Amino acid sequence: MHKGRLCLILAGLVLAAAGTGANAEAWSLKEAAAPYAGTTLNMICQGYPPCMAVEALAPEFEQESGIDVNFEQVDLDTAGKKGLSDVITNGGFYDIVEVQGVVTPLWAVQGFATTYEQFLSNPALRDPDFDPGDVIPELMDMNCMFLGAQVCMPKEYFISFGGMRTDILADPNEREAFKAQYGYDPPPAELVIEVKDYETWADMAEFFSRKGGVPVAGQALDRNFYGISVSFKRYLTVWYDFAQILYAMGGELYDKDYNVKLNSPEAIAALQFMLDMRSFAPPSYAEYTWDDQYVDYCNGNAFSGWVWADVDFFLQDETECPASAGNVTHFLYPGTHTSIPWANTWMIPRSSTHKEAAYLFVQWITSKETQIKLTRNGWLPNRRDVLALDEWAQNPRTKGWTRVHLAALDGGYLGKIHPHPGFQALTEILMEELSSSAIDGRSAEEVMNAIQTKAEEVITKP
Repeated sequence: MHKGRLCLILAGLVLAAAGTGANAEAWSLKEAAAPYAGTTLNMICQGYPPCMAVEALAPEFEQESGIDVNFEQVDLDTAGKKGLSDVITNGGFYDIVEVQGVVTPLWAVQGFATTYEQFLSNPALRDPDFDPGDVIPELMDMNCMFLGAQVCMPKEYFISFGGMRTDILADPNEREAFKAQYGYDPPPAELVIEVKDYETWADMAEFFSRKGGVPVAGQALDRNFYGISVSFKRYLTVWYDFAQILYAMGGELYDKDYNVKLNSPEAIAALQFMLDMRSFAPPSYAEYTWDDQYVDYCNGNAFSGWVWADVDFFLQDETECPASAGNVTHFLYPGTHTSIPWANTWMIPRSSTHKEAAYLFVQWITSKETQIKLTRNGWLPNRRDVLALDEWAQNPRTKGWTRVHLAALDGGYLGKIHPHPGFQALTEILMEELSSSAIDGRSAEEVMNAIQTKAEEVITKP
């Protein structure tokens, strides 16, 4: 058992035993927050549905606690870097920063993170009904544990998965034509499917690419229609998309002993798949991020692509996305189906002057009752007891992504990127090299060899 996980369990047992009397029954957020009433927390987070859901529900916390929360919503990369700049300069402005889980070791090793043990061991702050063990263990282990200490709280649980237009896939004429061309039936047009292999996905990307005026599922479009949407802009998206395919193909960025594996056959094949998909993608792929991929899907310009649950909620909005709403098929990536349990995290910076109040807000967000309310508005629960509720299967905006998340969790498909303080530097290398590979004419092998050489300088035994 992981040392940090064991410590949390033992601490929980001690507190549970100590909290069986009147003190546990008397704990309330209002009383716990009384010393911090009038405090204003400054919080920076990604401007996507999960954070929007938190901001919308925050008045409930503010009313009960007397603590105000000021939200700044930006893109994910900016959130982490602004928070990092603030703590490096000891600015003390941000009290909660949304940070990618894979880069939290950098915060930890530099002493920028406030460890959560000091909050969890304080009965005045910790709700006796709150147990960090309720958070999906793989999520906590990969994203918030470093050298035995909990340095953050997982914000949500999400995996990347593939998406296809169910309505187009279901069209009998399209299915018949596909089989005639490729010699096999395409996957069934269901909510959650299995795509046999990458050749099948590539065949569908090719088949459903159409010039303007050529019908798609019986409807002629006045614009080109693309079989897949792929991102190569120098941004977070390109390395996340690459990593998903890499792990599903059976590869890894580096192993548990920090041996870099970025020029492995699997890594080369993962990049080659992405490069090949350029032929069936919008021509501006070199400037695409996930935002552009989602807009294409939402507007009915693409048949398939990489999808994340925080935007799948948006893609099911009938008003904003009539083309994709109710028409998304979800699938774990072909191959091993290995899925990374990603989490952005709630980091309480060392420089925060309102650490205890910040913890109370994070604890409130992570509670079961709050996460149920949040999920109805775009949240991605980090607790299995919330993720598995029957309610989500009845909701058109949640039933698809919650099922594919449970498939990864309960199917034993969750992998792991081993925490390393050099991961921030590795992401910069990946973004630079993967992005340039789309336009500079290098082979996939040449690109991955270059990445391997650079990565070996930053991923060493910590």
